[in-house]
Amino acid sequence: MLFEKIVIRTLRILSFMMFVIMIVVVFGQVILRYFFGAPLAWSDELSRLLLVWVSFMGVTLVHYSDAGHPAVTFLVDKIPCKPREFVDVMLNLLMVVCFVAIFIVSLKYTVNNHRFVSAVLHYPNSIKYAVVPFAMALMAIKSMDRTIVDLKKLVKKR
Repeated sequence: MLFEKIVIRTLRILSFMMFVIMIVVVFGQVILRYFFGAPLAWSDELSRLLLVWVSFMGVTLVHYSDAGHPAVTFLVDKIPCKPREFVDVMLNLLMVVCFVAIFIVSLKYTVNNHRFVSAVLHYPNSIKYAVVPFAMALMAIKSMDRTIVDLKKLVKKR
């Protein structure tokens, strides 16, 4: 799927770039603070922002991978094949519902915090929070895709 490939490639590139910037900023902060006694006022704020974005993009990347998130499956593994396929569909639908619910709440929170700015860099706080609805939307799309694939398998076997 082209959309999926674009999402994965974009998330990998952005995550990598943000992670490299975060490492450079933190390393520069350590050098400047301990060797020159002149810390950067903005480095903590920027590194925290980048860490949050990298973390949520990483979770989204894991969700898009075939391996998926780690899961406790000892109960599901005990279910026979046909009912298990139905359970898989229901679990994917439950994930869609959860992702959409978090998306709605986090989008409202992001919009409500747009008027506030960060302490040092003075960027809108909505930039900090925007990663949550962004990640939830992408994960809801992927979960819906998995639900459709599982439903097709279920219908095909009947």
